Amino acid sequence: MAPEVLFSVIYGRKNPGKVFEDLHTVNPAILEGHIRRRVSAADYPGVVAQEGESVRGMYVTGLTDANIEKLDIFEGAEYIRQKVTVRVIETGEEKETETYIYLHPDHLEQGEWDFEHFKKEKLAFWSRA
Repeated sequence: MAPEVLFSVIYGRKNPGKVFEDLHTVNPAILEGHIRRRVSAADYPGVVAQEGESVRGMYVTGLTDANIEKLDIFEGAEYIRQKVTVRVIETGEEKETETYIYLHPDHLEQGEWDFEHFKKEKLAFWSRA
């Protein structure tokens, strides 16, 4: 959801600027049949399957195997990378991709994860700003 966190994980800094823009595209997208909840006692969310729900996120292209390896390490053992289909908001196109699914749904709080609160209160920590 936060490009600053993605940049930080992949490049070790808040915003790699033109380098990222030349290699990748980032588009808002919807993942149907899933929910995003805050992981209990954590700043971050977990996404799990939930019929009739949807999650807004980012569809990113151009990631290398090395980028994905860094993301796998960042997400850790609490998540598994899984193939999904998302709908790109701008074009309506459906795209096959992968996302990180949280493995412990019983550790998720009720209610949607508050992205705006995260941006205001926690983003600087997670993006190495």
